[in-house]
Amino acid sequence: MDFWSFAIINSFIAFILFLINDAFGLVYRIQYENYYLECHLLFTIYILLSFIPSFCLCIRRLHDLNLRGIWFWVWLLCLLISLPYMYINFICQWILLVIASYPSGDKNRFGEKPQGESSI
Repeated sequence: MDFWSFAIINSFIAFILFLINDAFGLVYRIQYENYYLECHLLFTIYILLSFIPSFCLCIRRLHDLNLRGIWFWVWLLCLLISLPYMYINFICQWILLVIASYPSGDKNRFGEKPQGESSI
């Protein structure tokens, strides 16, 4: 439950900050050669601050699914590739959440499923 509550709340906050950036004009364009990168100020700050908790919970969820933590880099690669295109980024994040929604088994190679109310 920890993973899902964090993922849903994190996505909701990031989306709200994205909309606030557009509403108040906190979007800055950075030019690199012939390309422009839009920087959404509040959204970018929030994503950078929530990166480490996201990383830890993602690895924990992958282990619950009996997958190695290396699959986190797939998530990170999708994030970095789609970063200039924020709407594609949101779609990638939700697709990865659907993949993570597969049920976890009781036992896997990383140990038994944690017991208690806060287990995933």
